[in-house]
Amino acid sequence: MNTWPTFLQNVKDTLSSLALKGCDTPFFRGQPNSSWGLLPSIARYKWQGNRENSERDLYFDFVTQAGVLLPENNSAWSNIFAMQHYGLPTRLLDWTETFSVALYFAIKNADKEAAVWILNPWELNERALKLRYLIDPLDLPYNYYEYYVECTAKLEGSVIAMSPLRHNPRLFHQRAGFTLHDDLETPLEYLHPSSITKLVLEQSGFTDAKHFLELAGINEFTLFPDLDGLARELKRRYIQ
Repeated sequence: MNTWPTFLQNVKDTLSSLALKGCDTPFFRGQPNSSWGLLPSIARYKWQGNRENSERDLYFDFVTQAGVLLPENNSAWSNIFAMQHYGLPTRLLDWTETFSVALYFAIKNADKEAAVWILNPWELNERALKLRYLIDPLDLPYNYYEYYVECTAKLEGSVIAMSPLRHNPRLFHQRAGFTLHDDLETPLEYLHPSSITKLVLEQSGFTDAKHFLELAGINEFTLFPDLDGLARELKRRYIQ
């Protein structure tokens, strides 16, 4: 039975194993359903038309209709990070460098078993690109527009791990990272199984996990440092 102490020990053991491989800053991702695979939102949505055409049209519509809401001369990477931030489907999958942040999202809306995934991003990029470091998207030879809107370039790996500039307060406070998925059919855990570990927490461990998060100071307002986040946190405190 995956109680909280067992789950926490499994996390520690996994991190120790990664440290021996030279990975001192892994990526974490929490999911409220342990059966879900690791695919970005663009692969999970049902589209009204052709997915490739819809992907391009969605990007164009977001950039052109946003107008002054986006900075002038915004880069294609900044545009796609903004789309991800506001809940539009993209090829990005959210990760964090902080275990407690992933745990928060794992149990936030979980009914039964939740999961925290632990990724070795250096090993992933070494296998995908022969490069053992986190990718800064600005260092890639092409940008998101050229890869997936204009389609004039091809990403070398099926999936890569990236560390974006965290100019957005939410990205900063959540210590965000991303995987960028060229392959939208195969979940990450099947593409590179040796780079990923899934740890399952059963419902019986949720109460202890929530106490842990309270001690760690992780809540809606610390992760979403704006009035929306504050309002959600106050509702959680005062309304049953």
